[in-house]
Amino acid sequence: MAITLLVFNKTHSALLAAVAFAASVIPTFAGGLLLSGLADRWPRRRVMIGCDLGRAVLVGLMAVPGMPLAVQVCLLVLVTLISAPFTSARAALYPDILIGDRYVLGTAVTLTTLQFAQVLGFAVGGAAVGFFGVRTALLADAATFIVSAVITRLWVLARPPAGASRARRDRAATPPGGAGH
Repeated sequence: MAITLLVFNKTHSALLAAVAFAASVIPTFAGGLLLSGLADRWPRRRVMIGCDLGRAVLVGLMAVPGMPLAVQVCLLVLVTLISAPFTSARAALYPDILIGDRYVLGTAVTLTTLQFAQVLGFAVGGAAVGFFGVRTALLADAATFIVSAVITRLWVLARPPAGASRARRDRAATPPGGAGH
């Protein structure tokens, strides 16, 4: 929200503000296609913490005084791309944590909460920019990613990556001397 408002304030162009907003949404699809597989290659908790810390750094860079507007929008694209592995890792944890009907309920609660938080986030983000300015709003946003990383580190159990579990199962199923014996 902060970058969209900043673009509009600096350029007075609704079109450029819309492009900046799109930069916060469209990369989700590319990130999902290109980066979501990281959630299966590395331990999910590590992926989530790494994504949070990466997003904190990128958003913090957006708050640097004198940062060119085009660079801020590019950083926003990267922040959005990095969100995909986080989301995939979080979603991949649900079957490990929630069994049966709890999985369905947990997924529904998460989706509903995320949609509500997104709408609320736009309102709170706009108010924060209005009251405190873009730089402070961006620094607060960076801080939320750090808090998320800490919460994930403290409350999410470490689990092996999905590939490691599959490799262990395959080794256990293979008879001694190889598959052809």
